[in-house]
Amino acid sequence: MNFEPIVVNKSMKQALKLPLIALAMTLLSVGCFFLDPPEYGLLGGAARILDKFGPAGSADFVAKSFSVFASLFFGTCFIYTLKRIGAKNPVLLVNAKGITDNTSAMSLGFMPWEEIKEISLLKISGEEFIAFSLENEESYLKKISAKKRILIQANKKLGYKTVCINLDGTEEYPRDLVLKLKEIQRKIKEEKQQ
Repeated sequence: MNFEPIVVNKSMKQALKLPLIALAMTLLSVGCFFLDPPEYGLLGGAARILDKFGPAGSADFVAKSFSVFASLFFGTCFIYTLKRIGAKNPVLLVNAKGITDNTSAMSLGFMPWEEIKEISLLKISGEEFIAFSLENEESYLKKISAKKRILIQANKKLGYKTVCINLDGTEEYPRDLVLKLKEIQRKIKEEKQQ
């Protein structure tokens, strides 16, 4: 089947949002580390309990530990999202051979049309995702890194599909793209049956 490939690129305006949020959270976390011992603001009731029943300075230790963890987490997010901005490849590429997903750290990469069993729209906390069920999921899971496999299996335990594509950071609407993908898949199946 011949059709014009669908190329979904990131929107610079949208793509800059995530690194800026991650940078702000990193700076906020670092700033919290340098605050004097919490006056119960950062940890609330937990700090009061630690001060009353825990060893001396335990509330301060917990607050500082939390801010170090948050700084590392959001700093890593900042670096990752910054790297993603510089990537030249499209976020999503759809052609006659299949779909290439480069949307996230959990992306499977290329999925041929023969392996895509079902395409659907999934809504999680008000956010729309394009969800795929694959014919031979286990073979795909064996090909990817352990980190990706753990994240995908965690998603599956929550009842989600193996592949969930978020188009945040692009100008494309998941609902519109799902309709296009289903139509392409239908035409490819019809063509193979002839």
